[in-house]
Amino acid sequence: RVVTIFLGQLLRGKPLTVIGDGRQTRAFTYVDDAVRATVQAGLRPEAVGQVINVGSEEEVSIAELAELMVRISGSPSAIEYVPQEAVYGPGYEDIRRRVPSTGRMRELLGVAAEIPIEEGLRRTIEWFRQEWTA
Repeated sequence: RVVTIFLGQLLRGKPLTVIGDGRQTRAFTYVDDAVRATVQAGLRPEAVGQVINVGSEEEVSIAELAELMVRISGSPSAIEYVPQEAVYGPGYEDIRRRVPSTGRMRELLGVAAEIPIEEGLRRTIEWFRQEWTA
């Protein structure tokens, strides 16, 4: 969800709002990689009834994500840090690290995420630009 929020801010020329210190990490998966894994899950009998994390293990902080998106897009948008409490109220604790274990995806489905974050963002930003101006 953060990618689409940042995209909307970028395309409007608004500052990207990073909630908290930006050090929380996530792993983002490009749609083509998710589709490949999902198709394989439907085709492989050994995947029936199994719980399989589909995703990437390429970890990136939210601050790095914001910087990367500004750089790739060429946007003049600034990056603003907003205290968590101002958004979520007192006592909220964000999950610092959210990265899936994708070993079962590789073992059972024979696939792994192939599109690096930078390339996935480049494609996504281009797609949004085309749709935004259409």
